[in-house]
Amino acid sequence: MVNLAGTFLLTVAFFMNKDGHLERAKRLGIITINIYLFSVSYVEGLRSGQYLLFFPLLLALIFVIDLKRNLNEVIIYSVMTLMTTAMIFILAPYQNTLQKIPQDLYSSLFSTNLAIALLLTTVFAYLILKTLENQFAENATQCAATAEAITQALNQATRYKVALQRLEEKRTVLESMIADTQGRLESLQNAR
Repeated sequence: MVNLAGTFLLTVAFFMNKDGHLERAKRLGIITINIYLFSVSYVEGLRSGQYLLFFPLLLALIFVIDLKRNLNEVIIYSVMTLMTTAMIFILAPYQNTLQKIPQDLYSSLFSTNLAIALLLTTVFAYLILKTLENQFAENATQCAATAEAITQALNQATRYKVALQRLEEKRTVLESMIADTQGRLESLQNAR
């Protein structure tokens, strides 16, 4: 029953996302996964190790929520997920009280959940590192382009400065020529 309810709600979230209701779909998906993992852990008991799947879920939140725009949202959902995990340890029984599960099945459930949790954690950690590497490369490219633009602007400013100095020198020469010409004109006028 828990699996059917979880699958149904995640399917609803999928179609909400497909229809453009991204925020609602994201919230429903995260809340559904938390409730599903809590319910399965409660029904199967702590011994099954279902709670181990919360750790990759915390890493997956980084991909679901945009960290640059919604850091508070990441914090809220992370705290909610950690509180759900804590509630599992407080409320869930060690072993299933609803049905009798053989000891060897508990061992295989725990081993399977541990393997899945480790695999998912590894995959999400790799994806996070790859994303950071790509962002670093993109930032490095942008920095190089900015440095190139600054270098070109400095070169242009240097050319303008040199041109301005040349104009200043020519202006000084012209002013001295004008002053010399005015002096000659005055001396010619005085001579008449």
